Amino acid sequence: FCYALSADDGTTFRTKVSSESENFVDLSSVACNGKAADRIHADGIHILINMNGYTKGARNEIFALRPAPIQAMWLGYPGTSGAPFMDYIITDAVTSPIELADQYSEKLAYMPNTFFVGDHRQMFPHLIERVILLDAKKSAQVLASPETADPPDNVSIVNATDLSPIIEKVEIKTIREVAVMTTIATSLTAIHPVISTEKVEVVKTIVELPTTQPVQAMITNGHVQTSVNGIVVQNGLATTQMNNKAATGEEAPKAIVVTTRQQYGLPEDAIVFCNFNQLYKIDPQTLTTWVNILKRVPNSVLWLLRFPTVGETNIVASAASYGLPAGRLVFSNVAAKEEHVRRGQLVDVCLDT
Repeated sequence: FCYALSADDGTTFRTKVSSESENFVDLSSVACNGKAADRIHADGIHILINMNGYTKGARNEIFALRPAPIQAMWLGYPGTSGAPFMDYIITDAVTSPIELADQYSEKLAYMPNTFFVGDHRQMFPHLIERVILLDAKKSAQVLASPETADPPDNVSIVNATDLSPIIEKVEIKTIREVAVMTTIATSLTAIHPVISTEKVEVVKTIVELPTTQPVQAMITNGHVQTSVNGIVVQNGLATTQMNNKAATGEEAPKAIVVTTRQQYGLPEDAIVFCNFNQLYKIDPQTLTTWVNILKRVPNSVLWLLRFPTVGETNIVASAASYGLPAGRLVFSNVAAKEEHVRRGQLVDVCLDT
């Protein structure tokens, strides 16, 4: 059984869930929480999962009426409900360490590795592979001394489900590097996560152009696309304009998409930290920690969202009071789902709250 608390929004996501559920029940038109709970109880549900928690569209009052003998939190809200009517929270040892179990009103039901199930590989297949966009001069510098002139793989990026059209018409260079990858693993039997490191080979593919001027001009002038060696590439800021279903993640973009730091006013030579949470999640202690990080990394900026817009002024003023110039903070508007995920490629380090 799947119970919908929001009305049909016409997306392919809704259609997929409703068509593939054995029993799909739309409770959005049932305004009375008591009647909604009665319907769930009448269906004979043994375990009822709360996927909203304290987020937009939630109706926790239904759970308070105990329509099912066992009720659990999962996915949408990774914190405790603090409610006696929620029995379990489906989580993992990293998100909810066992030593903090007394901070939860629910019993911890651990999943191996992670509680979070994402569909990004299927939603955004064009982001699985990427190539770096460099002009011939910069490419030559990198290839001449790859040990010291590390190619910036998060400054100007090209993504597509099929990169062959552009790869076949431009000069392609490849650099192989060795990086250290840290893995955090959990299991149903281990109380604490196991942290391990291993060396992995990283392959950087460079699209070498005589000049990147057409791409820079496209972005500067706000054009939706341009031609690179006879291949049309799309401005990453124009996905909503060009294909709304691609922008929402309902289908993969058919275009070759260019994403650059220039589009968001990010310095090309800086270390970019980011946090794309809503601004109300940033408390003074968190902001102080971030400011201290930026102070220790001189050539760095912190990329945040205007989420909401009115919060930008307060964040800038608070950071200034801690000794951080306003120029070290970069704000961008909230973007559609595809752009939101794709532009994360421009970042060096993500900071959590």
